[in-house]
Amino acid sequence: MAPWIGVKIQVPVKFIIGDQDINYHLPGLKEHILNGGFKKDVPRLEEVVVMGGVAHFPNQARPEEVSEHIFDFFKKLQFSTNNPKANSTTTSFDGNRVSDLAHLHAL
Repeated sequence: MAPWIGVKIQVPVKFIIGDQDINYHLPGLKEHILNGGFKKDVPRLEEVVVMGGVAHFPNQARPEEVSEHIFDFFKKLQFSTNNPKANSTTTSFDGNRVSDLAHLHAL
C-alpha cells in the first residue's frame, strides 16, 4: 500500500456505504466522509450515498437499490462516442436496466 499513500483518485466516484457498516463508525471516519475530507482524497467524488439499516455489503442487502445507484451513475457519465472523457470501451443504454447492467458487467 505504501506506493499509494497520498495518491488522489482521478476518476468519477459514487461512494455507497451502509450506516451500520462497522467501518463507517471508526473514529472520525463518518465526519471525514460527510464533511468534505473524503472529497480531498477523491477530487472527482460525485456523490456519497449512506444507506440506512445496511451493514458492510449494501450490494447484498439491497441489490436492486444498489444497481439503480450504479446505473444512474453510469448514465450521468454519459458514456457515448460523443463524450471526449469516455475511453474506447464505451457503451450506450437502451433503457432496459437489467440488460444494460448485464452488458456492462460483460465489458
